[in-house]
Amino acid sequence: MAERVSMWIKSARLPDGQYGAEVTVDEDIVWSLGGMATLRYAAGVIAAAAQAEHDAKLMGVLRGTGMAEELAGSALVAVRQDRAKRKSRHNTRPLTITPGVSLFTGRAFLEVRHERPRVWQWTPDEARAHATAVLEVVAAAEEDNRVHRVLTGTYGLDAGRAAAVLDAMSRQEP
Repeated sequence: MAERVSMWIKSARLPDGQYGAEVTVDEDIVWSLGGMATLRYAAGVIAAAAQAEHDAKLMGVLRGTGMAEELAGSALVAVRQDRAKRKSRHNTRPLTITPGVSLFTGRAFLEVRHERPRVWQWTPDEARAHATAVLEVVAAAEEDNRVHRVLTGTYGLDAGRAAAVLDAMSRQEP
């Protein structure tokens, strides 16, 4: 059964010394995204949302034509099998995101799994909001890298003091 989780994203210093996105789920699951991995992750989340919506639309249209439920379901399985055969350039690790369609409402949803194990659901809109938040944090992390570089390079602050300035900035309202 899917559960509700608390999830947040912030700019953080990654092991390579650069700032990137740090994603946290319920305080005990944390992973980092930086560079192209961030774009592949966000694109994968958005692609899963689009797939769930397409699956729901397909089922709605097939049901609307009077097609038997079993046959409509078989068509959806065939579409999903074809999707699975195609190599995706997206990577949502450490999450596994599976598109779904509610048998009761016909609405699209996403089942989200983490290896810990943790399972929850997103609506397609929640998934897109998550992907957008990740991209926004990565944009902010680029600015964090710039500030860190200027403070340590141009102004000679040590890395710890520069990090403290960035930490204080993260709590400052715009």
